[in-house]
Parts: sequence; C-alpha cells; structure tokens
Amino acid sequence: MTSPDPVTRGTGRRSVLKYAAAGAIGVGASAFAHRGAFAASSAVDCDAAQYVQKLYQDALDEGGKLVVWAGGSSPNQEDRTRDAFVAAFPGIDAVFTVRYSPVQSALVNRQLALGGLEPDLIQIQTLYDFDHWKSQNALLPYRPPGAPAVFPQYRDPDDTYIGIMVRSFGRVSNSTLLSDAEAPRDASDFLAPAFRDKIVIPDPTAEDISCSRSTW
Repeated sequence: MTSPDPVTRGTGRRSVLKYAAAGAIGVGASAFAHRGAFAASSAVDCDAAQYVQKLYQDALDEGGKLVVWAGGSSPNQEDRTRDAFVAAFPGIDAVFTVRYSPVQSALVNRQLALGGLEPDLIQIQTLYDFDHWKSQNALLPYRPPGAPAVFPQYRDPDDTYIGIMVRSFGRVSNSTLLSDAEAPRDASDFLAPAFRDKIVIPDPTAEDISCSRSTW
C-alpha cells in the first residue's frame, strides 16, 4: 500500500500507520508511531539495555527502516543524529527529513486527512500541534526507557510525546552599532525610542524558533 499523498508517495507499510508526534516552542520532543517493534508500552519490565536490543531486533525483523521528520531550517542539521543512530544500530535504514516545524505539521495533517502517514517518528517544536492531535486521539502512547527522568512539564502524562531537548534563546544585538553598555538587558529595555523600527522578531508560528532572533 502506498501513501495517498502525491508529495510523499511510495511509503510502504508506513502508509497505514497512525502517527505520533511531539514538540514545543523552545522544547524539542518526539514520539513513535507504533507497529510491531514499536508496540505501545506504559512501562519497561526488563533491563533498559535488553529492552533496546529487543526493540532493535524487532525493527530489523520488521524491515529495518526508520523514517523521521524533524523540524529545522537546514536539510543536513540532523545528519549527526542519523550517523550516530545507524552506528549504534547497524542495518537500520534511517531517513531523516528536515523542514520547518509548521511545514511538517501541515504535511502530517494532510496525510492524516488522506488516510495515511509516511514517518515513523516526528520531532518538531510547535507544541499546539500535539495538543490538537492528541485531542483527535491520533497519538499513540509509548514510554521509552529513562522517561521518568524527563521533567514532568516536558512530557505528556499519557506518554503520547516526550521532550528530547531544551534550548534557551536570548537577545542578540549588533555590536558594530551598539556598545555593550547600550545593549538592552531586560524586556523593558526594548521599549526605548532608539530601538523603534529596528527590532527583528519573526512570527514564531511561521518560522522555527531556532531561526527566531532580535537584531538591529
């Protein structure tokens, strides 16, 4: 069975998967679509290393392919993640596709409406997408080893998604135009008349947060 989506046609068994996705503005998160090796589980009963090896073997038996859609601004920004993954799990054909998070979520919505989905895992930063998908009962629960170590505010209590990274973003100023003493320190400093029409703040719903910046 192939994907009904002409943009991402030719996806084999992934076309019949439901999906799981996760993320937050400023918080990267992910969750798995479950079938076979990715069976839903609320707890790991065996040793974590043994569990991962069992999951790995099941994935090989299932065909050895992993499709990941990641949010981001550079097509190769997940290359290191992919290289580390295939080094740890030889034989798995891991394909990472990077697009802006709002683009990824739009494609997910499109494929769901058409009755199929390509990725096994979605890793994006727009939290509102996951609340929406969860409300539609479209997310599938999965709790990976080590999940309890993630702060509760960065994971779903029903295990439909989990945080994988937290990034802090601050102000950036042009040091050729402003001295260190002139640079704003607090939010209220940006209200100074000298900065009128000189602040750049991209719409966080239109761009990945990793591209957001304030410069002048």
